[in-house]
Amino acid sequence: MAWVPYLAVADIDTALSAIEADGGRALMPRTDIDEGSFAMVTDPQGVPFYLMQPRPPANQPGAQSDAFKADGVQHVRWHDLATPDPAGAKAFYGRHFGFEFNNVMPMGELGEYAFIDFGAQALGGIMPLVGGRTPGWQVYFGVPSALQARDAIVRAGGTILTEPHQVPGGDWVVIAQDPQGAQFGVVGPRGE
Repeated sequence: MAWVPYLAVADIDTALSAIEADGGRALMPRTDIDEGSFAMVTDPQGVPFYLMQPRPPANQPGAQSDAFKADGVQHVRWHDLATPDPAGAKAFYGRHFGFEFNNVMPMGELGEYAFIDFGAQALGGIMPLVGGRTPGWQVYFGVPSALQARDAIVRAGGTILTEPHQVPGGDWVVIAQDPQGAQFGVVGPRGE
């Protein structure tokens, strides 16, 4: 079980072919729905994610997705990728999605945390696989209070993996598993 991000592409068929040619694998073929076309793939390290070629509503041809909002509550605010090959992952995601890695944060013996930049927006980070964690993306959802979110997760049957703690930039983070066993994070002010 996992929360798996969607990465937007302009042409899903071209993206699928390029990813497979670059060592990735298709796990689920292209599927078309009213909102666009999507497919599940892996990167060369075997980490799954979705490709999405969005289709805006007919009455809003310029509409953009707001699933990711860096400061949004009840939106995805951050993504971390834990991988056995950070250099290979950075090259792969840079080639296929235009991600840049302009800043790194040293983590001592754990290696470097490379921030993912897309245009002027920081989307998340890539880090070495450590601590028995399996390779994969971790999605962080914005909350108005990390402490209240922690309590709500427990009340809803989730499991707290990392208690609320402050991260660089001042926000507070909780790492948890939902009742089905998928790991995720919440991020926001500490709150009460």
